Parts: sequence; structure tokens; C-alpha cells
Amino acid sequence: MGQTAIQKYIEDYLEKNPEKVPIFKKVKREINMEIMIFKRKNRLKRFPKLSNNKSNFKKKNRRK
Repeated sequence: MGQTAIQKYIEDYLEKNPEKVPIFKKVKREINMEIMIFKRKNRLKRFPKLSNNKSNFKKKNRRK
């Protein structure tokens, strides 16, 4: 099942159960927030200078 198949399944389910739509939207919003936080933490692990000193990048750009 690809992403589109899952989305279609969810849409069919919500059509059959319209009372669940607000709950689903709330859960979806929370999941998106968690994903954003997770991606940010991973980015900071890969590039530790981002979390330590952002002025470092400005200095490098100035030299170019």
C-alpha cells in the first residue's frame, strides 16, 4: 500500500464516520508537530554548529 492508498482508505473511513473528522484533524496536527520537532532534532545532531553558533555561517559567507 502506497501513501495514496492509505490516504484513500482514510478518506473513505472519514466519509463513513463524519463525526470522527475533528478528532482526526486534531491528531493529524499533533503528528505533524511531532514530525517537525523530530526533523529539527535530527538536523541539529547532523549539524551541531547550527545549535551552537549561528554567527559562524555569517562569517563564512562574508569571506566569500
